[in-house]
Amino acid sequence: MQNVLPALGIGAYVVTLIALALVNLVYGPGIPTPKVPMQWSLGGEPTWYADKWIGLWIPVAIFVGVGALLLFKARTTVPAMMSDYVWLIACCVFFVGVHGWHVSKVIEWSQRQL
Repeated sequence: MQNVLPALGIGAYVVTLIALALVNLVYGPGIPTPKVPMQWSLGGEPTWYADKWIGLWIPVAIFVGVGALLLFKARTTVPAMMSDYVWLIACCVFFVGVHGWHVSKVIEWSQRQL
């Protein structure tokens, strides 16, 4: 397990970066509004907005920073803590899920604006 988990962690980081970028590149041009909601109230309505490309790419930039920090921590801890790689993989799954949900809600919201 000590040989497999580091490879899974690095692989999850790379696959997550690719997945987040693909979601933005595939679905971003189909969003017709110049601004996108960035946060949603409990009632399901947007609370604030950002420029479309900033709103789509800032979560990717945040993941790059957080994921790189977790990856760096996992690779430099001596002795290697396997829980660090588990946290990295969990972070990757979380970001893909949240970003996918957010983009789907933005697309749904933008269609109602037409």
